[in-house]
Amino acid sequence: MPRPPEPLSPTLGDAFSCSAASALGVSAKRLRASDLETPFRGVRRRHAEDVVDTEPLADDRRARRRVLTGAEAYARIMSDGAF
Repeated sequence: MPRPPEPLSPTLGDAFSCSAASALGVSAKRLRASDLETPFRGVRRRHAEDVVDTEPLADDRRARRRVLTGAEAYARIMSDGAF
């Protein structure tokens, strides 16, 4: 049975650049572990917990969360002055 990946430092946040993780000593192998997503090249994001939402406008809230988490992830590698 495979060993679970080592926990990452909470200072990295939910989305982080690979270079920031490497600076903290995180190995390239750890950055390829199955508990991380790769939303963009050079960015990793912890898997978001799936929340069951059956209230009205649940689809809108899910879409909003998806866009915001994507923007947060991209901000890790975006050049200065970009918007």
